Amino acid sequence: MGQEYNWKIILRSALPVGAVLVFIFFTDIRMNFKWVFMVLGLIITYFVIYFQDKKKHNVFTGVMLVLLISLIAYALKRMGLF
Repeated sequence: MGQEYNWKIILRSALPVGAVLVFIFFTDIRMNFKWVFMVLGLIITYFVIYFQDKKKHNVFTGVMLVLLISLIAYALKRMGLF
């Protein structure tokens, strides 16, 4: 019994927030501000997806997608690749 994901809502709300967080993680501001912005981005993504589609698996997937994008940007910046 599979769960049906609403990828249109997930991608429409998670990718723009993830793009903003990538930009924030590549700037030279304090690390504390970066983590605060990441938490705010996760909260924004949660509420946008929750109000459009109240299924838990869609909300979780959207938030985890934003978290994954943010952590990849952080790792690339720390390794000096960008």
